[in-house]
Formats: sequence, structure tokens, C-alpha cells
Amino acid sequence: MRNKIIASAFLALLCVGSGFGQSSPDAGTKYGRPETVYSVSEHVWMTPEYSADGQVCLMRLYPKRIAPGINYLDDGLDMAEVLKILNELIPLETRGNRKEFFGMTEMGGGVAWTRFNYERVTFTFVSPFEVVGELLDRPDEVLLPYPGEKAISEARRKEAMRPDDELIREYAGKPKVLEIRWLGRECVSQ
Repeated sequence: MRNKIIASAFLALLCVGSGFGQSSPDAGTKYGRPETVYSVSEHVWMTPEYSADGQVCLMRLYPKRIAPGINYLDDGLDMAEVLKILNELIPLETRGNRKEFFGMTEMGGGVAWTRFNYERVTFTFVSPFEVVGELLDRPDEVLLPYPGEKAISEARRKEAMRPDDELIREYAGKPKVLEIRWLGRECVSQ
């Protein structure tokens, strides 16, 4: 009985010791190289990727949930904060003109991707969505009326006069992630 107690105590110490004794090289071997993450504001992290010539080709912005000394429970991006970051990182004059399908959303599998295409950069807001109610019972019966060419042309004309920030705020929904992708810059694995 005494040998079992000693063996159990030794095994417990071995398990505890190995958990607390993990070093940086051990973690690197087990989990890979650490990611480069920047704190771009009080509530937002940014993870970049780079092209072969070292230019940023992709940035992902996502909410801070935990940082030194803070814990945030909200897991969505605050649009006012994100728009401020976007205007600092990629000012309007560096984006180029709006491209076709500015603010269009693709949906599938409970995820919505809302894209804002410019000549030099694309913003993709990623949000969850849920189809509820009777749409679940009759998905083949959901038809949207076609407004006609004249109505579409008028809507496009009015939308072209609205500020980008206003359109982004209206169409992006409640995003969890924002991907910023520079056109013409291919990302490379590091």
C-alpha cells in the first residue's frame, strides 16, 4: 500500500512538473512558430501576411478577447473603431475607386462575406448569420422580386453619392473578422 502511495505521488509530481516546466523551445516544437499579432486599438488585434518582397498583402482584424490586464466578453468588431483603423491604415485616396459589386454579400454555411472592392484593396467583413422561421421549412420557395433596370440604375446612382464609411457601416452587419487584401500582392507562406 505504501509503495502505491509513493508511486502515485511520484506520478503526480511528474505530471505537474512537466506542465509547469515547459520552455519556449518546447512550445515551439509542439505548436509551431508564434504568430505576429499587433494591437491596433484598445479592442482590435491585427495579424498580417506578406508578399515575397515584404509588403503586406493581407491583414486580418479581429476582436481582442483577452490582453494583458483585460478581458472583453463581446466577440464582435466595433464598427466605429474599425472604420477609424481603416481610415488610418488605408486612407480613401490610397484605395482607388470603388469597383463593381461594392458592398455585396455572399452567404453559405452560416457565414456571410460582405466585400467592399476598390481598385487596389478589398475589405471583406466576415459575419455569422442564421436562417430562421419558415425559410427553413421552404427554402426553394424564397423568391425576391426583380425591381427592374430603371430602379436598379437609380439605386446605383444614389449609392455612388454616399460616403464609403456610411455604406460599410450599413452593409457590413455585425462582423467578427475583417480581412484586408491588397490586389496584385500575392501572399507567401513563411
